[in-house]
Amino acid sequence: MSYVNIMEYEVIPTETFKIIRGCAGCGCKQIFSSKANFRVNANGNHLDVWLIYGCEKCGHTYNLPVYERINPAKIAEKEYRSFLSNDKDMVFKVGTDKTIFARNKAEIARKEIRYQIVPLKECKAALESNNIMIKLYNSYDIPIRADKLVAEILKVTRNEAKKLLAEGRVSVCVENKAK
Repeated sequence: MSYVNIMEYEVIPTETFKIIRGCAGCGCKQIFSSKANFRVNANGNHLDVWLIYGCEKCGHTYNLPVYERINPAKIAEKEYRSFLSNDKDMVFKVGTDKTIFARNKAEIARKEIRYQIVPLKECKAALESNNIMIKLYNSYDIPIRADKLVAEILKVTRNEAKKLLAEGRVSVCVENKAK
């Protein structure tokens, strides 16, 4: 099928990812959110850098390791200053970096991810058209249901979106890399 109306969007988190982990204060698994602060600790000739998370129920903290026992010369000066100043951009970068979470076996609270859908290439797609293709660049691998995406972009109800998808009048293509 040839698509006449191609709409391109990117999904971007609006806040750092929350994690699910056992809370020593509550005694069970809880959701932890970023406190938007780094802790930098020097130990001899090595540095440790953590992003601080807190339990949303009791406030108990957890330090998510960013660097452990690293030689300070291996951290760029600008990056080091960002850690020391709790730079918001660095907090966001670290707090949405899936490799850091994977390395620390931290479970991302996927249902808690807040995001926005940003148009990259938008066109006036007429719903009468049978040729609407929505391309979504999802480099953060945020779970989004196709019907919810279509409903939000085309400003229709979820039931209408499901119908459009089922009839093949609208198609969604998700790429897990940035454009």
